[in-house]
Amino acid sequence: MNRIDRIAAILIQLQSHSLVKAQQISERFNISIRTVYRDIRTLEEAGIPIIGNPGIGYSLAEGFKLSPLMFTQKEALSFLIAEKLVHELTDSNSNEHYKSGIEKIRSVMRFADKNMLETMGKCMSVLDTYKSSTYKPDILLLILQSIYQKRIIEISYLGSNALSVSERKIEAVGIFFSRTNWYLIGFYLPKETYLTFRIDRIQKMHILDELQSREHPPLEKFIREFYDKEKLHEIVIRIEKNKTSIMNDDKYYYGLTSEKEIGDMFELHFLTFSISKFAHWYLSFADSATIIRPDSLKYEVKNMSFETANEFYKAGILFSIITDSPVVPEQYLSLSAALAHKAGLPEYEAIKAITINPAKILKLDNRIGSIKAGKDADFVVCTKNILDTQNEIKAVYINGKKEA
Repeated sequence: MNRIDRIAAILIQLQSHSLVKAQQISERFNISIRTVYRDIRTLEEAGIPIIGNPGIGYSLAEGFKLSPLMFTQKEALSFLIAEKLVHELTDSNSNEHYKSGIEKIRSVMRFADKNMLETMGKCMSVLDTYKSSTYKPDILLLILQSIYQKRIIEISYLGSNALSVSERKIEAVGIFFSRTNWYLIGFYLPKETYLTFRIDRIQKMHILDELQSREHPPLEKFIREFYDKEKLHEIVIRIEKNKTSIMNDDKYYYGLTSEKEIGDMFELHFLTFSISKFAHWYLSFADSATIIRPDSLKYEVKNMSFETANEFYKAGILFSIITDSPVVPEQYLSLSAALAHKAGLPEYEAIKAITINPAKILKLDNRIGSIKAGKDADFVVCTKNILDTQNEIKAVYINGKKEA
């Protein structure tokens, strides 16, 4: 998540709760407390009415909102029930996506409804469930446990024809996720060879008392072989020792293969499919880290900032500002433009970047993008400048007809 997306997400978090502590924001986005203070200050400078101080917590002024959506109490409670079930019955990725979505829904609720959800959330729980996948309960944790303890495992493995099940004794080397499945790299003892197993085909598994008989090559070696026809990017970064915790377990998701201590830093090696996605994640701790290689990552990170819009403008490049919905919801479009203006983009150019510029890019500027005789009468009526975060939309007109 880059800084623009993170700041918008922090605003959603503030809208979703009556009080949010800096530590909660830090843990949610894996950033330092210092970075939290800096992001809060950025929102304040953009005109967001934040109440509170470091060490106490933050909240938004009563009545502040960016969306007109309203929910009944029963609808709000149904979201809470769904949130509890999704957390327990889906995989971690789906859970995170849903968590992000429910935060956006909470952000547009009335203050009283937010308090109701926070209270009722403590009165509801879902117990004794398993993730809704074909993986056996705790199978990933058991494999990792066997690797850590250097013990042999015995699995009942369903063949590719889905008809026969065979028993296999294996020395597990590592696991990795690719496309839609988890895989196990293991040393198959009867044939003394390394094989790859799809974990969803493991019907049963036991950790034996027998210890592994040899040292195995690092997982990175097997991943390279597994993807010998795929284009993987090798990334090397260094991060301050006392800041590694902000990376959390996300480092494994982004392809961590090895790490070593170098003075006051840790050097981490990754293999990843997407430089761009890695760059978004890297920005969440960039103030504590350094990119060693490749140069393409340095270039990608350099261009992910609030200052980019002004650089486009100075270079005479036609550009538009978007929210990348659903990552950032559409109602934060004007906030994105306001933040670009704060970073140096002239106010009028910031407004053009969300109106006439995208219309020009789509070759629709003969119809939309500005208020002019002969164009579609699509416009909004505001209480203040569209870049002012205190602004309210009083009316929406489509083709000259009032819609809201």
